[in-house]
Amino acid sequence: MYKKLLSIIGLVIISSIPIKAQVSTGFTNPDDFQYLLDYRLPDWGYTNFSIRTGSIGTNGRYSWSKEINDNPTISNNENDVSNRIFNLNVIPTFQLYKESEQRVFSLNTFTELSRNTLRYKQESENMSGGIEQSRLNKNNAIRTVLAAENNYYLSSNSFLITNLYSEIQWSKQVQDIDSNGSSTIDEEELNRTIIVRPQIGIGVGRIRNVTPVIRALRMNERFKALGNESFAREEILNSAEYFARFQGYQVTKDRFLKSFWGDMNRATNGKLDQVGAFDIFYLNDVFNESLGNRFEGYEAYLSLDYSYMNQLSKENDEIANIENRVSTTSRSASVNLNYDWYKNLDLYHQFALHAKNVWMFPLEESDVYNWMNETAVEAEWLWNFADRFQLNSSLVNSVTLANQKDTSVNKDYIYASRLNSNFYYFIENKVALNVGVSLLYRNDNTDYDTRELSLKNFNWGINAGISYYFNQNLF
Repeated sequence: MYKKLLSIIGLVIISSIPIKAQVSTGFTNPDDFQYLLDYRLPDWGYTNFSIRTGSIGTNGRYSWSKEINDNPTISNNENDVSNRIFNLNVIPTFQLYKESEQRVFSLNTFTELSRNTLRYKQESENMSGGIEQSRLNKNNAIRTVLAAENNYYLSSNSFLITNLYSEIQWSKQVQDIDSNGSSTIDEEELNRTIIVRPQIGIGVGRIRNVTPVIRALRMNERFKALGNESFAREEILNSAEYFARFQGYQVTKDRFLKSFWGDMNRATNGKLDQVGAFDIFYLNDVFNESLGNRFEGYEAYLSLDYSYMNQLSKENDEIANIENRVSTTSRSASVNLNYDWYKNLDLYHQFALHAKNVWMFPLEESDVYNWMNETAVEAEWLWNFADRFQLNSSLVNSVTLANQKDTSVNKDYIYASRLNSNFYYFIENKVALNVGVSLLYRNDNTDYDTRELSLKNFNWGINAGISYYFNQNLF
């Protein structure tokens, strides 16, 4: 077990070490990001369609549980769980983004078709002795998600929020359980889940998408690498507007690159006239550089949402010849306070901070909670350390407090901390290969009148995947 922990920690450390990959033209002055602060986009937007497929990974869990009774007696239990996962999936994804000074609208929708095979092995130790259990799960699922977000600006830095999240999922799970090599349980479960969550709110501040201006700065670096003088400030901002409109050229023009670079030449006061035809191809390679989604600014907002979930489950126990069908409906209302902040430390690094506090009130009489409160803080770091290489890392810490209807429960809280790190390699702006590492620590504590229960979990995971982008020019 300790060898596994050391191996995972070593992988996280390695992912933080600078990696020297292909040679990049780089930024002459990466600390000069004043353009990002001064930039104001025209009415613009983009669409993107991608397909993600082929994911394989492994993960495990080590847990400690402790129960203290008033007798007084103490019960301890330790679990060591290892999983081997093969997940074959196809996820077509459509993204729409529109931005103007008055409105920012985004639409994300995808359908995931997946087949997941999980081999699960658990070794437990407690005061009564040891238990070994193995499990084979096969899960087929179809999941469709649609998420729309709309910010309507009443002034330059105040806005109204109208969002909608919806999801529908069908799944079939077959489970074989072998406990201590003596008993086998075969179960089959069918599920259908529907989730709808509208949201309204009001906020202050503004976050701007500054990816086009970074693309313009990259073109300026390539232009200088050809032996030319730098573009003037206004020429860089003008060229950024044309990068923002690039997908419009693709839709409306037959020879869109000819039209685009002709207009770009006028935006830079004819300076591209001195660039030869072959060097224009070198400038055009700026579209093949992966920049990530780059933002600048902050937003703070207060919102209300209503959540509705309906689940229909059908379970078949082949050994006992029992069929159970259960339909459940869950409704809740939430009050959310959020703060988002993006800062480009330089032209290679972007840092983001997200904080939220959510008060959730269940609306079903059968629910065990009167209310739940979650406070979470997330830090994100994006690092472009070469033209086609990108590292995304995030750290999330959250505390959840709950008030149960059961009056014998005095205190119920959960602390969780998650670290994710994903490395991407982009191939000609179309294909992205990625590998990732995740670590999760979770501590559940429930304090009753006569006993105290504590459960601690440490989870780790490693995964790899591939994505194909039909159009990724503004990412």
